[in-house]
Amino acid sequence: MVALGFLGMLVGLGLFSFATSLGFGATGAAMALMWLSFFINGAHGMIGGAASMDFGGRKGAATAAGLFDGMQYLAAAVNGQAVPWIVAQHGWEAWKLWPMPFALAGALVMARLWNARPGRGGH
Repeated sequence: MVALGFLGMLVGLGLFSFATSLGFGATGAAMALMWLSFFINGAHGMIGGAASMDFGGRKGAATAAGLFDGMQYLAAAVNGQAVPWIVAQHGWEAWKLWPMPFALAGALVMARLWNARPGRGGH
């Protein structure tokens, strides 16, 4: 499900990036952001809930969930510095496109775990 969430993020980023050139305007861009937030929340919920149990087990699920959650704050700190620099160096249009490879990479990494089963060395 997380792999599908990342693919949904990729579609949302594409719609947002090309909303103006496709003639969607501001309303289309806002709807693309709503689409994007749906898939971001879905993937985050799956990783925060189900994956924390998979990786942490019965006794370490809270620690695993805390580590997963902590990574989003680390990413926000990096983005807080990176986005202004990218926009200053390359303009606003660069910001629209550069998250797409990360969504694709996330989908590919999660797809590797598609048929993983506990106890069979799938992780």
